[in-house]
Amino acid sequence: MELGVWDYAYLVKYLNLIFACLAFVTNLIHLFFLTRNWRNCPDFVFFAIICISDIVYPFLLLIEKCMQIIKYIDHKDCIGYINLIDIALKNLILLFELFCNQISNWILFLLAFLSLWNSKNRCLNFQKSLKYSIYCSIFFFLHVFSVFLFTFFIFLELPYSKCNSDGLYQQFLAENPENFWVICTKTVSRVFSVFEIIRFLSFCVFPILLIKKKFGLIAKLVIFNLILEISIMIVKLNFFVSENGIVTQSSSVLPVEMMQFFQMIGSNFRPLIVLLYSPDYQKVVKQFFIIS
Repeated sequence: MELGVWDYAYLVKYLNLIFACLAFVTNLIHLFFLTRNWRNCPDFVFFAIICISDIVYPFLLLIEKCMQIIKYIDHKDCIGYINLIDIALKNLILLFELFCNQISNWILFLLAFLSLWNSKNRCLNFQKSLKYSIYCSIFFFLHVFSVFLFTFFIFLELPYSKCNSDGLYQQFLAENPENFWVICTKTVSRVFSVFEIIRFLSFCVFPILLIKKKFGLIAKLVIFNLILEISIMIVKLNFFVSENGIVTQSSSVLPVEMMQFFQMIGSNFRPLIVLLYSPDYQKVVKQFFIIS
């Protein structure tokens, strides 16, 4: 990597730290207001689940950046893993980061689908909304956990080398296509890639249908998430093209920081969209300040 790319990576890293602090505080306040009236507004249950993921993700990002700072102090220019504990911690954080990224999109997909399905008679209530949200969260946590578990077993077969920045994991996948854990990882990833394509195409169509059915707030959130997702896809595509599909830990530093940056934008602005376009939410906020 060129020095200029490293400079950009560190610039984005500091921006991510600032946005992570803001997102953590903002979403804690947002969750407080959502839970005050979610029994009367079932949509608030879905917003609360998204909000929780937007609290957990910045918190994990802060832990990750602190670990990087500590590692840099003791092991300058170390891109790879210091030891097996470092591998376990990083992958555990990655597990929950991936889950938070998945759940914010899929809970919004579920809310949009249920809103369109029950547009004539809104039969959703607090119990049903909570039940659907929990089922959806468990389903996608199992997906992310299965990928994490298969990846963990692959890591056990990799030759360990301190601060190795080579893409040993990607090399192992390419050189051992018949390995059981590689087959499991690729199978699960391909199955859920189909789900991701369906969700992405649905997000392209949902805003039009939601606006027609007068679900303007949900439509705006879908459009916002879609823009973020397209931005992340552009970063990924540009990365793979520029690196000729060869992924290493050193070459992926800037793309990962950029993807985290877009995730932080989402975590910071989703509460603002709800505040600006939800009359029920505005009412809760006004009542709180009048009482206080």
